[in-house]
Amino acid sequence: MSENHIGSIPVCDQNQCICGIVTDRDILLRAVACDKDTCKTQVSEIMTTQPCSCTPNSEITEAERLMSEKQIRRIP
Repeated sequence: MSENHIGSIPVCDQNQCICGIVTDRDILLRAVACDKDTCKTQVSEIMTTQPCSCTPNSEITEAERLMSEKQIRRIP
């Protein structure tokens, strides 16, 4: 994430459906700040589950509404 300047990564299940999202903030607050070994901690332990999402055909206003309503910064 750091090397590619990426702040979030969608997490997909075996059916390629988004089941979570992990952010740089999740890593800091749910792993590093909790003294978890980041080399052994699984993404599923720190990711945000059931993230809001939209499709490529969604209107920008829909994404804005979701982000504002849910108070989130990133939406897959």
